[in-house]
Amino acid sequence: MPLLKNCDETVKLKNGKTLDERLDIAEKCVTNKLEISNTKSMTKGIYKRLKAMLAWQPDFKLKSKLMLFKPEFKAIAINDDDYGLGEYTEQPVTVKTFNGNHVSMLEDSELAQEINDALWN
Repeated sequence: MPLLKNCDETVKLKNGKTLDERLDIAEKCVTNKLEISNTKSMTKGIYKRLKAMLAWQPDFKLKSKLMLFKPEFKAIAINDDDYGLGEYTEQPVTVKTFNGNHVSMLEDSELAQEINDALWN
């Protein structure tokens, strides 16, 4: 499913002077097939997190247990099952996948139970 329409606005992306201008232009071209109401703020958040992640160089490994709860439908493709977190922990990362995307998975009662079990057991 292509995310961009045949949109003259895509050519204007190069002309955007700031990230906000480019996101405004890109948002006009995204199809209505996505069930996301805040694409600009989501994209900005991903950009900032990726920028911080690329700059971070840890010099230690976590000793605590780490659990990763991830959605069946991902916003971005990542090849590592544990998103590469295993490099930063002494123990294996427990990975659990739940139905939906990053928003809809929060309604999954199994996720709520897993979080409760992790925190209270």
